[in-house]
Amino acid sequence: MSKIWTAASALLASLAVGCIFGYLQTPPTTHGNQIKPFVVHQVERIFNEGKDQPVFASDQTFARRSDGSWSDSFTSREADGSYGHVLDYVDLARMVTVHTEPVTLSVMTWAISAADIPRDTAAGFRACNDLKTGYEAGPHSRILGYDVIFVSATYTGTGATEARWVAPALDCYALRSVYRTPAGGHDDFEVTAVQEVEPPAALFEVPSGYVERSPKAIQALYSEKIPGTVVFAKGQVESLERRYRAARPQ
Repeated sequence: MSKIWTAASALLASLAVGCIFGYLQTPPTTHGNQIKPFVVHQVERIFNEGKDQPVFASDQTFARRSDGSWSDSFTSREADGSYGHVLDYVDLARMVTVHTEPVTLSVMTWAISAADIPRDTAAGFRACNDLKTGYEAGPHSRILGYDVIFVSATYTGTGATEARWVAPALDCYALRSVYRTPAGGHDDFEVTAVQEVEPPAALFEVPSGYVERSPKAIQALYSEKIPGTVVFAKGQVESLERRYRAARPQ
């Protein structure tokens, strides 16, 4: 790095990142106050190579409860160029995980067992779990009043780079991140507001008018509404259907 740190600041950054990676090895996934609840509002902007204006912008809300439940809602761009709104969540009070599909106004509800909790709640710590040991630590700064640590990485094989400004006080959630391709395109995330509160119940409720459907039913209806397109990758529908049937709430 071109910036020269003092010995004290370098030590501070080293200790802070050490705490981050120690946390990543055993992220809290059990019920209890050690899980920090919060709601963040953020914007994702996707830029093509050499373009100053984004080709797509998505408003997003990510929320996490103190029991490890989480909710992710975001604007989607569909195959026909239309825009929809996707909601995914894991609700440990009901022991279900839910995914909505806006074109077909469909919802898929999957039951989870106690054994599934560590796996399904892990996504609620995605900003931490995504950080790999290949990240290089940088200096501290502040975003929205939070101390953040700059971390960066270069992905072997693709040459893509990623930079994140993670907030230890929010379990390493990235308040800003930039993913760049060698060709010059980039995907930018920026958090615009943070609330350290238990998320409202509305973030764990499927909008009215949505119908429970299986992956196969969603695939067929999606292709009917937007001819020549699919919502799930070809060849995966049968396996998704089996998993869906096996994980339906009893």
